[in-house]
Amino acid sequence: MTQFYPLFSWIAGSLFGMVLGVAFMAWFKYATGGAELTYVSFVVGGLVGFSTLVPAYLMFGDTRGIGSGITAAVASIFALYIGRVIGVAMISTPEEFSLISAMFEMPGPWDGMNIVFAIMVAFPVASGLQFD
Repeated sequence: MTQFYPLFSWIAGSLFGMVLGVAFMAWFKYATGGAELTYVSFVVGGLVGFSTLVPAYLMFGDTRGIGSGITAAVASIFALYIGRVIGVAMISTPEEFSLISAMFEMPGPWDGMNIVFAIMVAFPVASGLQFD
């Protein structure tokens, strides 16, 4: 049972990082009037990855690995998506906002690239990979 304790701390940390990433993504979309820049996905991935790593490291020592990286990568995808929907809700008037249209506005090559960039940052940060 003790081997699952780091998993719980990774999930708790990634949820906290996801909340930070959603807040940053929604704020940025609101502040720029709906613009999306690639470096926002780097910031979201870094926030989620670091937030996944810190609680497990403080509670259990060095528990970095593929599990923490995958947890952070999945949470960063959700953070980008939910932050985008909340950002669209913040800049839209109630008459023109539809949750369904905001949820399915996602597809596009740039959006896929943003997801890849968020994963490229979240996974190495959370798993402790070093590229020398």
